[in-house]
Amino acid sequence: MIASFNAIEVLLALFLTGSALVCLFDRHLVRACCFFVAFAIAMSLAWWQLGAPWLAAVELVLGVGLTGPCFLCPGSCFA
Repeated sequence: MIASFNAIEVLLALFLTGSALVCLFDRHLVRACCFFVAFAIAMSLAWWQLGAPWLAAVELVLGVGLTGPCFLCPGSCFA
């Protein structure tokens, strides 16, 4: 039996795959970091969609709130 696909889940999976590929293969560091932050936001939405709100909150705090600024402004973190 084939389960029905939710359009939001499909778009989220495609965006996660695309942003992960951009993060891996982009030669411009700031643009890759911006896509990493977008990947972290999309990943937290995916965890929320899967029914894990605590994991979504942790992903949002660590991926967007901590790692993103440290990648985008490396001189200001841990100074």
